[in-house]
Amino acid sequence: MSTSFDNLRRFFDQVKEINLWKRIFNWRAVKALSYDAYEEFSRLSGKIDDLNQFIDERDKKVNDLEKSNEGLKIKVQEIVKLENKIEKLEGDLNRSDTNKNEFLKKVTQFEQTEATRKNDYEKNVAAVNAIREALERERKKLHDDRIKEQEEEFDKMKDTWKNHQDNVQSTIKNICLNHQIEYVDKVPFKGNPDNTI
Repeated sequence: MSTSFDNLRRFFDQVKEINLWKRIFNWRAVKALSYDAYEEFSRLSGKIDDLNQFIDERDKKVNDLEKSNEGLKIKVQEIVKLENKIEKLEGDLNRSDTNKNEFLKKVTQFEQTEATRKNDYEKNVAAVNAIREALERERKKLHDDRIKEQEEEFDKMKDTWKNHQDNVQSTIKNICLNHQIEYVDKVPFKGNPDNTI
């Protein structure tokens, strides 16, 4: 598309320089040049209209692209916000994992401590039961020994009393012999009184 304005330039140059003689004698050439200039002007006007339409289309595309760009900017901002949120959530998740691991360690320690404590408790209970059983045996033995001692003491007292009775009886018998009193071993009545004379 050539944009030659030769005829227009020549027409305007002639109009600027035209004088009365040229209007009268050279009018036909001016008129022909004016038609050529008008055709160029029409083509130029069409080109300008085409260019204006092209510019309008381009402006419309630029506006659409700017709107699209603004939409993309908003989406990019949303993506950045989402990425920040994801980073924050990942940080929270990492902290949660760390806390979970720490709690698992603590739970394991508590379970081990509880198992150790339970074992110690069972050992202590077994030891206390063994001591209690030993004490029960010792108490029973002491009780049995006391009863045996009391029985032996009672048997001693019986033997002492029997010896005393035998001594008294033999003493009374000797006294009866010395004084010629009759000593009765078996009484003619019911019962068994001590030392009947």
